[in-house]
Amino acid sequence: MKLPFDYKNELAVKYDKLTLIQKIKENDKWVYECVCDCGNKTTKRVDSIKRSLRVGRTISCGKCLRKNIQIGDKFHYLTVIKKLPSKTLSNKIRGYWLLECKCGNLHKSTSDLLNNGKTKSCGCWYKESRSIKRKSEVCFLYKTCPKCKKEKHHSKFGKDKNRRGGLKSFCRKCVYSSKDYSKVAMNNFLRKKRIKQSTPKWVKRKDILNIHKVKFELEELVKVKLNVDHIFPLIHKKYCGLTVPYNLQITTEQFNLSKQNRINTTEVSDLLKESINYKNVIIHKSVTELLNDSQLKKIKTLPNTV
Repeated sequence: MKLPFDYKNELAVKYDKLTLIQKIKENDKWVYECVCDCGNKTTKRVDSIKRSLRVGRTISCGKCLRKNIQIGDKFHYLTVIKKLPSKTLSNKIRGYWLLECKCGNLHKSTSDLLNNGKTKSCGCWYKESRSIKRKSEVCFLYKTCPKCKKEKHHSKFGKDKNRRGGLKSFCRKCVYSSKDYSKVAMNNFLRKKRIKQSTPKWVKRKDILNIHKVKFELEELVKVKLNVDHIFPLIHKKYCGLTVPYNLQITTEQFNLSKQNRINTTEVSDLLKESINYKNVIIHKSVTELLNDSQLKKIKTLPNTV
């Protein structure tokens, strides 16, 4: 049952256990004087009644829901084991109890917190519920982006372990559209300029093309994504590599991402010894390890010509 926005004609209307009698002003705010099914009279604010209806909470005077707590009573994870001296909180005398949690810890709480269900455990229930919420119970194959209102494949969304289904709310296109285009354009411009400056004029286009052709050829054999990587990186404190055929090698994507811009001259010399030269292209050890004996033998017997 929804509480209408026009509250003028709401007298004598019953909501759950409360019947509205009259509208009065209390502390400069309009409230309803109500009668509960148990016979008690109380006052309720309009927003309080509306909120209770929205979330499905029981509407009553509050007193009829309270029960006399006794030793041995259970409240969710807690069991009452002892009555403690009453405490005065917010100018009201409240019953105070010692409880044992399901996990074995002892906890203290007041009668009203136990009756209204706000105290459920020593704190372990909250941790459990949080861990359950974080788990992705749903696996989306298709998801609707709330921004563009289009249903898209799950590959069009970024990953987020903390969200339901393990996917981000917006699709990649909507996320990208919200970025600062000036920064994106600047980064792309600087990247292209850096690559252009690292490539000498004497480098032949067909030599670079050959390396990428070999990369795609090997990808079909090993069924793993490969990268064309610089042996000596373009940006380094001690070294400055160039985009030239003899400074390029084919590696697995996993190895390329793991090494980043770190380099050691002794390691480079050892790796080059273990690498294979196939069609005038340096094949890194991480790729040759994925090839079987017959494939490796075939590659080694081929002449090193384009």
